[in-house]
Amino acid sequence: MTAIPELLTMKDVLARLPVGRTRLLHHLKTVPSYEGTPTHGRWGSKYIFTEQQYEALK
Repeated sequence: MTAIPELLTMKDVLARLPVGRTRLLHHLKTVPSYEGTPTHGRWGSKYIFTEQQYEALK
């Protein structure tokens, strides 16, 4: 059985990164993928991130 990855919310990522919400949203819209993998996921209107996606954002 595959383990479900722990997901981070926008609030979690903003607490870890030294950027504001507006700048991060602009970055996610202009750079939807990095090296062929998505920089984030969507759950309805919410942004979600895996640890690997967060590491790519740093």
